[in-house]
Amino acid sequence: MEKRNFRALLEAQWSRGNYACVGPDSPDGDRVCAIVDSTHDLVCAYKPNRAFYEADGEALQPFLDHADKGLIVLCRTSNPGAGEFQDLEVVTTRSFTAARTYTTTLYNVVARQVAKKWNQYSNCALVVVATCPKELRTVRQIVGDMPILIPGIGAQGGDVEKTVSAGTDSRGQGMITNSSRSIIFASNGPDFAAAARRETKKLRDLINQYRLATPKQMA
Repeated sequence: MEKRNFRALLEAQWSRGNYACVGPDSPDGDRVCAIVDSTHDLVCAYKPNRAFYEADGEALQPFLDHADKGLIVLCRTSNPGAGEFQDLEVVTTRSFTAARTYTTTLYNVVARQVAKKWNQYSNCALVVVATCPKELRTVRQIVGDMPILIPGIGAQGGDVEKTVSAGTDSRGQGMITNSSRSIIFASNGPDFAAAARRETKKLRDLINQYRLATPKQMA
């Protein structure tokens, strides 16, 4: 069977209207497996929190060694200290050969470097949080149709409509829109898997509602 790379796998899910991403942030393996079983047809990806699994050892290098594996780079977060580094003004150039310099933020430089220099296999994506829609729109304009992982929907307060408006690419796609706690802990009863599916479907439908009503970004 021919292997599909990271971008092709995302494209296949986007073509089904799946832009939601579930973060299985729980050390309970049985719970995680049940939630994956109940939501796998509704999402484009899962985003496990490394902290829950790092006891099992590193697994990064195999992904970096193969062009068909995805590399997702942190760009803009919303934690209280994020701006201390991410908003730093740095001097850079508009291209890698231009002599003329200008000043911009560090997170913009990260976005441009990943999009223009690292993404030769079309297997890179960036992390930009949903609670910073202005910055998300800026990054989208920089990276064109590159996928963006957008955490912060749900318990962290990210607004779905603003996220979709700022995060869609020139085709009305490009988003890996993550929700963790509001999905995996939608119920603490025996119906937790069904509740997770219900909340995932609600997010999926809401993303598509706003996606179809949002003008496409210029590439």
